[in-house]
Amino acid sequence: MQRPISIATKNVELHVHALVHAYPLLHRLCLRHSNPGKIFADSSQTITFCKCDTLVRAEKLSRDIQRAGLFPSPESFNLTSHSTYNKMADPYTATRQDFTTHLTHTNIPPDANATFKQYAESHQTLLTALMQHPAMAPNLQQTYMTPANSKNKIYFMWDFVGRTLGLIVQFDPTRNPARGPKKAIWNDVVNRTVMTKTLLAEDDTSKLETMLEAQYPDQRGRHPDIGDEVLAAARALP
Repeated sequence: MQRPISIATKNVELHVHALVHAYPLLHRLCLRHSNPGKIFADSSQTITFCKCDTLVRAEKLSRDIQRAGLFPSPESFNLTSHSTYNKMADPYTATRQDFTTHLTHTNIPPDANATFKQYAESHQTLLTALMQHPAMAPNLQQTYMTPANSKNKIYFMWDFVGRTLGLIVQFDPTRNPARGPKKAIWNDVVNRTVMTKTLLAEDDTSKLETMLEAQYPDQRGRHPDIGDEVLAAARALP
């Protein structure tokens, strides 16, 4: 028997299905990635990871859950039969460059809803800029599931933006996603977009660097410049 579970970490929510025996592993993952490491499950089987202090931890948690084989990635959900997005490449054989190209070349029809088009096109532009950033070069020809050669802030934002775009392009492009049956998932898209724009274009407190250093201490003092192309693309987000 499968139960619907919603895993929420701050503004990032993954809608998944899990077997009952998966709970012990989820608990261990939470203890490893949360601060203070407390979880609770309510009667609707919603598991909330309390006080997760960094977005880096949230993304790393989602990757660990996927690697554990418990859940499909959020990009694999069949949200609508009218989506512009057909099939994700195999993460164990396709490179990060392949994944980026697959997402950024997803066709947006001429009659696309204005909201959908704005989010899809701006994220495609940003993901392309992140892929072309020199700091991503050491990671591009690795397969998607291979640990990155350089876990720098450009790589992290590429990963985060790619996941957001993977959600966007699965909506029916001709309808307003904010009013459709998957409004909760679209709210996640909006929240992720705000977070992306804040970290790349509006934060002057080095929050992104601080979060990254907390997870990967070897990055301290080695942060690449964001660059004009990435900055402009981030500012153009909705």
